[in-house]
Amino acid sequence: MAVKNKNTTRNVLYGVSNSLGVFPLALAMGVCSNLGIYAGIISAFFASLFSGFAGRRQLAPTYLVYLIYLLLSLEAGRGAASVALAAASVISFIAAFGTGEYLKRFTNSVFIAGILLAAAFCTTAMQTTFYFGIGASGESVLKMIGDYVSRGFHPNWRGVLYGTITLVIMITYPRKFKSFCIKLPASFAALTVTLVLNLFLNPDAATTAIDEAGYYSFLPSDILGGALYNGFSLGDIAGRGILLTFSVFAMAAVMSYSFVRYEEITTRRERVLPALCGLLCSLTGGLPVTYTGRESRGVSGGVTCAVLTLAMLAARPLVSRIPVATLAVILIVTAWQAVDWRGVGLAFKGGVFKFAALLLQMFSAVAAGIALTTVLTCAFSGISNKRGGKKHK
Repeated sequence: MAVKNKNTTRNVLYGVSNSLGVFPLALAMGVCSNLGIYAGIISAFFASLFSGFAGRRQLAPTYLVYLIYLLLSLEAGRGAASVALAAASVISFIAAFGTGEYLKRFTNSVFIAGILLAAAFCTTAMQTTFYFGIGASGESVLKMIGDYVSRGFHPNWRGVLYGTITLVIMITYPRKFKSFCIKLPASFAALTVTLVLNLFLNPDAATTAIDEAGYYSFLPSDILGGALYNGFSLGDIAGRGILLTFSVFAMAAVMSYSFVRYEEITTRRERVLPALCGLLCSLTGGLPVTYTGRESRGVSGGVTCAVLTLAMLAARPLVSRIPVATLAVILIVTAWQAVDWRGVGLAFKGGVFKFAALLLQMFSAVAAGIALTTVLTCAFSGISNKRGGKKHK
């Protein structure tokens, strides 16, 4: 009995820790975009629900597949994004029943590092407006940069303060408190500190001087989007067949790559989870999820989901006051922390082909979007591996 109680307590604690890691990033992805706060809540819910079946790796929305989904929704609408995510989930589900050797032919550490670097730059370009409170907008990275130039630099000092505090915590906290950071993630620590400071500086939500996450309800008609309530808006994809095709392929590749990258993911049940989560999110308006580098040790999916749901209910007035600048910097720092700098270094040392490919990846991401860059990455990896380059492991 004592052992059983101990295991239950451990699962509850791990569930709390996992929720604290998933929730800030998912919330940031929803709030700092046209997708809305509910997109983040829904994806965090499904990631937590399936966490008990995910083995040693945690399921969560990750910024590379999120960026593909976001740019498609900006260009073609949420309906087209739902269509693409559903199709990508089906492809990823089919790929999960393979051995993974075929996918490895199109993954190379140098070019994966290149797209991660390009995506980090694009994330920074898209989120800087929320960090500084500039108010810029754009359907692509290139248009966003152009809007920055036309508007000039007029930051909101409170937003800059919250964002900078978040930046400092996200960088220094994991280094100074490495063991404790496993239990209390840096993103949640930064979110808590800036939330408390915002409540002190802006006690009245009605007269707040900064952008905040905003109020949300738990009525199904308010929360659920996607195909379940809004339908697949096929009209949104008219004339955008190439963009949709690239986006479907790119999301499927990233979702499938996550279970090729981590050797701990060995069973078919673990491999199909991102696809199942993606399909459910396409129906309900959430974001796609993939495996991350964070460990998920012995966590009950039901426990994690219950912890997250209760927290969202109990802390709703506080969550609505979270500064958007904080969430934007969480996205920016997370994106740069995911860059494989060793792989980038190998691109500079790997000859003309790899260096030119890296430059093309950066240019493509800014000018044409991450979806096309993902396709190019797979092509470059296939060519390099066929020529005898080192495969990603």
